[in-house]
Amino acid sequence: MILETKVSQPIPTVHELSGHLHIFFSLRGVQCGRKSDAFKLWLMWSTLGLDYFRRVIEETEGCAQYFAETIRNRNGFLLYLDSHQCTNVFFWYVPPRLRERERSESWWTEIGQVTRSSIISQ
Repeated sequence: MILETKVSQPIPTVHELSGHLHIFFSLRGVQCGRKSDAFKLWLMWSTLGLDYFRRVIEETEGCAQYFAETIRNRNGFLLYLDSHQCTNVFFWYVPPRLRERERSESWWTEIGQVTRSSIISQ
């Protein structure tokens, strides 16, 4: 009941559009903001328990390690860092024309151009 009354009340949010301030009323107050995220985390934690979160985190870390090792051993890909950070695995795609060349300053410049052009084309 409390949740229903809180969600049904309009929550003003301020947005700037074309230099003018507009106030929009949101009906999704429970889904927005840090307080609601903390509440959802606490609710999951109290329901599922510490062991569940430990298993999920360890499994995710294992997946990141596996992915980093796969990238390390795969031709045409190069890890950005020697080891992954948390669950983030950063890597470069190395086009066939650059795979056999020596890694000089011009080589790294070309890798940067390949990366930029693939990001811009999306």
